[in-house]
Amino acid sequence: MNNQRNNISKTIGTIVLSILSFALGIYIKSLDSPKILGISHDIAWIMPVISALLIPLYAIQITLHQNILQEINQTNSSLVDILNQCTLRYAGTANEAAEAVAQKMKTASAVLNTYIISEHPYNSEVGKKVENAYFEFITKGNTLLEEITSTEGSKRTQRIVEKLNGKLPSSYKPRVIKEEFKNVPLCNFIIMRHSQNREEIYFGWGYFKHASNESVFWSDDEKLIAFFKGYHREMRKDEVSRDFIPPTSQKTIAENQPSSPTKQA
Repeated sequence: MNNQRNNISKTIGTIVLSILSFALGIYIKSLDSPKILGISHDIAWIMPVISALLIPLYAIQITLHQNILQEINQTNSSLVDILNQCTLRYAGTANEAAEAVAQKMKTASAVLNTYIISEHPYNSEVGKKVENAYFEFITKGNTLLEEITSTEGSKRTQRIVEKLNGKLPSSYKPRVIKEEFKNVPLCNFIIMRHSQNREEIYFGWGYFKHASNESVFWSDDEKLIAFFKGYHREMRKDEVSRDFIPPTSQKTIAENQPSSPTKQA
């Protein structure tokens, strides 16, 4: 109820502010003076009119951003409720858990993963093992890897794609989280599906910014896995993330852009 009232108040405030800005512009235009507060009359009256148009657009952008952050907070609350009801175990440090994942991916057929980082969550040697495991998984056939990364994390995606001659195979579907969410603490996780539809999840990497070799947890609880699948699905939406574009595709797009017109002599 309070949120609804706040939204109504914000909407009314936006409308009033927009109308006032527009009215101010019209009033200034009616004044018979070459300059207003040292500003040219033509510029002085049009500035409030433009502001009247931009204020609602800015308000919509802020509201959308707040709604997404609110959904993330609600998701975190739901996660706490689920964790209180399911069985899970400590999987070790980030390095230990990552090595376990690299081994288990050899028998997996489908993987949902996140790699939203600002710094590497485990050491470089383990990182190479994981990267190689991802490459082998993507290229072995009859597999599917759906991944969400940060801009920093997408550097690994780029290296993998370069090994694939710059092309994304149908078995690999990476997306990159938008910059406005890069500082929101997001829990990294990986869900692996094995034979007979047996699934398991590891989660915990990179949740605390600037921390390394953090604790990671494991579970095969169906409700917990279903929750994280929904979490992954929400993070893949266009409002939160974008498609990863291979460097070769970016080059092709740039080459196809029309060149700027040159002056005629």
